[in-house]
Amino acid sequence: MRTETISGYLDRLAAGGVPAGGGSGAAAPALLAAQAAALLASVAREDPQDGAGPGAGADEARRRLTARVRAAADGLREMALKLADDEAGSGAVADARARGAVIMIAEAGVELAGKLLPVTDRAALPDLATALETARAAARSARTGVEALLTAVTDPAAHAELTALTAGVDPLTTCADHLIADTTHRLHG
Repeated sequence: MRTETISGYLDRLAAGGVPAGGGSGAAAPALLAAQAAALLASVAREDPQDGAGPGAGADEARRRLTARVRAAADGLREMALKLADDEAGSGAVADARARGAVIMIAEAGVELAGKLLPVTDRAALPDLATALETARAAARSARTGVEALLTAVTDPAAHAELTALTAGVDPLTTCADHLIADTTHRLHG
């Protein structure tokens, strides 16, 4: 998947040559999660443009925070891309776990966005909002895939594990909604 062009993947997807989630069922939502993480890393790399920032101590604290967010977002992107690369489906439980991993990546992305919002320059706020929207879409898409596979999961422990993963999507959505509203308020406020 990493060596395929975006248009090549989309052409193959449109032609029915690859399931929407890839062989593991996680490719499409994993790519959304990777995009969200890439946007977060990009926002964390932005330097304030307005020149009206706080003093040197606050600037250093901001640099340390954004460096941590950047590193974490880069790690999330790599995890999501690994899931997108895995096209060998290996059963309902493994496929559902791959989608569950996408949900966890999306949750971590939304958490990073919350840390980044207070120090994000106004010019980068639209990218931050897009990262939140994309992480939310990744989690919702992955949840739908997990829920579709739950009927094939006969192991009670695996069923409970996967059900618990999907339960985190609604709180993630609510948190993302609030952060998006805060972002919009900062843009227009």
